[in-house]
Amino acid sequence: MLENHEDFTGPELARIVQTVDHPALKILYDYGNSQMVLEDPEAALEAVLPYVHSVHFKDHVMVRPEVAGRLTVAGVPVGEGFLPLDRITRRLLDQGLRRITFENVWAYSAGIKPGREPQQGVTLGAGNFAYLEPPHNPARIVPDQSRLAPERLVELEHQALSRGGAAFRAVLERQGCILR
Repeated sequence: MLENHEDFTGPELARIVQTVDHPALKILYDYGNSQMVLEDPEAALEAVLPYVHSVHFKDHVMVRPEVAGRLTVAGVPVGEGFLPLDRITRRLLDQGLRRITFENVWAYSAGIKPGREPQQGVTLGAGNFAYLEPPHNPARIVPDQSRLAPERLVELEHQALSRGGAAFRAVLERQGCILR
């Protein structure tokens, strides 16, 4: 599987799959990774949807360059970010997809590569690309892990995992999924 992971837009990934033209090549769609190329997650999904085999379900916020040193995407517990989780999940389920992997990406961050410009329909600071304003609560976002003791990081990770897992279940339940 080819993941939309910080380097390619949805249309670029779709072109790769079409060019290779092999039934074994599929796409792993990640709810938030298109943000690293400043592409709207729903636009990325529309481009790759016919080829999606599995997904990574997670949540993100944007962090201003003056706070993080450069424009940055940061992971937060599921349900505490700005991604359209319900709409993306509904679209995937309507397509028949049932392979959804929960990812706890609290304390993960990725800077936007220099030279990247927002794709069509993306407005930095608004919607899916809204900035999480400081002060940042470490239970929600950790822009710099080195500022916290390892024991505290483990404690906060556990809390983020618990809250995120509950939010993940809630999204699936709102979409009518039967959880086992």
